[in-house]
Amino acid sequence: MATAAALIALKAGAIPRRSGGASAAKVDSDIHDLVRLVQHSDIGAIADEIASHSEELCSWVASTLVKRFSPQQDLRYTHAHLRRLHNSPDAQDLTQDDLASVAEFGHAIVTTQP
Repeated sequence: MATAAALIALKAGAIPRRSGGASAAKVDSDIHDLVRLVQHSDIGAIADEIASHSEELCSWVASTLVKRFSPQQDLRYTHAHLRRLHNSPDAQDLTQDDLASVAEFGHAIVTTQP
């Protein structure tokens, strides 16, 4: 069974890889999964677990999450895209603040780097 940290790292890798492809709806479900994983987990413990594996992994996951979900990015488009393509009630309930919480998690990883 995968840990929340492993799933977060996996989803962080899947989003940029799938974004340029033909599976936009899968990107949206990855975003939804990532938001829920971040919101329902012990952020400090997960950040510590990711940071404990390697500095390179830690830096890459953190920078990917901050780049894709930071409020400095225009999350209106990410949010609209998500709501349009992923029609589950849970995805429809996600807000821009929910998306920004993933960037906050990315910042938490950076602060726990070895």
